[in-house]
Amino acid sequence: MEFVESFIKTASSDARKTRAWHKAKEKYQILGVICGQEVTYSIKNGWHYHQHLSVLVDGPDAFERIAANGNAEKLKEMVAERTQAAGDWLAEAYKEKIRCAGGVVDDKHGCKVRVAHDAEDASNYTAKGSMAWEVAGGYKDETKGESSLTPWDIANLAADGDKYMYARWREYMSVMPGKRSCVRSAALYKKLGIVSDSEEGGDEQAYLENDGVVGRVVAPLWKRWMRHGLASTFLLRVECGGEAGFSDAVKRTNNDSDMIGRERKENETVAELLARLDVERDGETIGRLKRIEQEAVEWREAVRREREAARACQHRFDMTATAENVEQIAGERIRQRANAMGQRAVVADIVDELAESYGVQIAEADALRAANAAQDWMREIEAIMPGRWLPDDESAVLLRMAA
Repeated sequence: MEFVESFIKTASSDARKTRAWHKAKEKYQILGVICGQEVTYSIKNGWHYHQHLSVLVDGPDAFERIAANGNAEKLKEMVAERTQAAGDWLAEAYKEKIRCAGGVVDDKHGCKVRVAHDAEDASNYTAKGSMAWEVAGGYKDETKGESSLTPWDIANLAADGDKYMYARWREYMSVMPGKRSCVRSAALYKKLGIVSDSEEGGDEQAYLENDGVVGRVVAPLWKRWMRHGLASTFLLRVECGGEAGFSDAVKRTNNDSDMIGRERKENETVAELLARLDVERDGETIGRLKRIEQEAVEWREAVRREREAARACQHRFDMTATAENVEQIAGERIRQRANAMGQRAVVADIVDELAESYGVQIAEADALRAANAAQDWMREIEAIMPGRWLPDDESAVLLRMAA
C-alpha cells in the first residue's frame, strides 16, 4: 500500500505542476484543488488507495453572462460544461502522469468526474470525506461492491475480535498515520477571501493534528483492549465523558480487561503489563546509552588508530634529522631494496648513506628493526608508490628488478 500511495500522490501532484496546468487553470477558471485521501479494502482485491480531488471552478464570467442573455438555466449549463471540462482535463493529465511513470489506468473506471449540483453539494462532498465519497453518484455497487470496507469498518471488525481484520488494521496504521486530507492551500484561501488559522496567529498544522485529542494510550494497552473486544467500549466512554472523563474511561476499561483476562486465565494483569513496559522502557534507555558509549569508544579508537598511522608516516614529511626519523627512512629504503637484493646485502650501505646525508649515525640493527616494523598496508602502498626518501631513478630500477 505504501508504494501505491506514493505512486498515486506523486502522479496527482505532478499533474498540477506543469505549464499546461497553469494554462488550464486560466482557461477553465480553476480556483484551486482540495485533495482528499481515502483507503478502502476489498477481500477480493486487497487495499485500494485513491484520491478525491475537489476542483473549485469560478462562477460565470462576463462572456458567459452575455451569451446566456438573461437565461439562468442556460448560464448554469454553461458553467457546468466548463466545470466538467476542467475535471476531464485534470483526469487526463493525472492518467498521463501515471502511464509515464509505468503505471496502468483503466479509461473507463480509472477516473470519474462529477459536477456538484450546487455549493452545498460540493461542500458536503468535500467536508464529509469517505462517508460522502462512498455513496457519491451511486458508485458503491458499480465500482466497489458490498465487500469494500473503510478503515473504520476494519477497526470495528478488529475490535470485535476478527484477527484477520486486526492484521489489516495494523497494515493501515503502518502507512497512513500523520497523513493529512482535505488541506486547503494558502493561495486558495487568498482567492476565496478566507482568513486561515496561520494568518490569525495559529499553527494550522498543529491545529489539524491535535484538534480533538483528549488523551493518549500506549500501544500495548490498546492491543490488549483490542484483543479483549474493549476498544469500541473505550471509545464510547470517551465520547460520552470527553476530556474530563478520559482517565475514568481508561480506568474502567482496564478493570473490564482484567476481568476478561481472569476469565481467559491470562497470566498478566493491566498493572503488570504497565510495570513490564516501564522495565522494558528503562532497559531500552540503558541499552541506548550503552550503544552511544560504545560508539564513542569506537570513535576514540578510530581517532587513535588514525593518529598512529599519521605518526608512522610522518617521516615522509618531516625533514628534521633525528635518530628516529633516520631509522624510519632507513627502514623504508631497506624494504624497497630488499625486494631485489635482500636486507643484509643493503643495510650497511643505507646506514652509511644516511649518516652522510643527515649527519646522524644509526646502528644497523635499529635500521633492520624499523624496516621490519612496517604494517602490511604501508608495504602495499610502497609497492605501488615508492617512498619520498628513495630517489625516483633508483625506485624505477628496483621496481623493474622486483618485477
